[in-house]
Amino acid sequence: MQPNGSTGTTGVGRVLSHLLDQESAVTRPMVATACGLSRPSVFAAVERLVERGVVHEAGQLSGNPGRSATLYEVSPSAGVLAAVDIGGSNLRVAVTDVRGRILEERREPTSAGGGTSIVKQATDMVTTALASVRDRCDRLTIVAVSVPGVVEPGGGTVHYAINIDQFSPFDFREALGATLGVPVVLENNVNLAALGERWRGVA
Repeated sequence: MQPNGSTGTTGVGRVLSHLLDQESAVTRPMVATACGLSRPSVFAAVERLVERGVVHEAGQLSGNPGRSATLYEVSPSAGVLAAVDIGGSNLRVAVTDVRGRILEERREPTSAGGGTSIVKQATDMVTTALASVRDRCDRLTIVAVSVPGVVEPGGGTVHYAINIDQFSPFDFREALGATLGVPVVLENNVNLAALGERWRGVA
């Protein structure tokens, strides 16, 4: 834990993590109580997040004794995320807000021809999906990719992806990052299914 009054990255990260979990706007004292941080730490962290455009003011909490408290929430303009699920039969793309709430989904039969063809198809689908949510936010911040193969530790090269016509190792992370211009995280589809089950499933 950061020392009382610290505004280090750990404190900012804890405040942001808490705000991402909220379904409605909250006050800074509420955040301080929930995170176990001092009020000065939380006030400074929220100020930094507001300056970065990640968090914004969402009105006032009134009806309680004393001064009205300002409500804060994650800003819709903070950016959007894209998820790409590469399967042997279908390629699925979803664009979500930073909370993981789906804004747009698309699905097409997976392109034949292996990695290069699939990268082009995925890029086109992500671009089209982003265009459909432009009125809300189209600033893509990161892409997460699920692949049906063995991902090289610490890298983006995928091995043994035979069911998508990729018979030799192929670096999906570098190729997608180059075309989409944002960071790409890559993981095996089974591992991601387990993470998804833990996050939103019944496990």
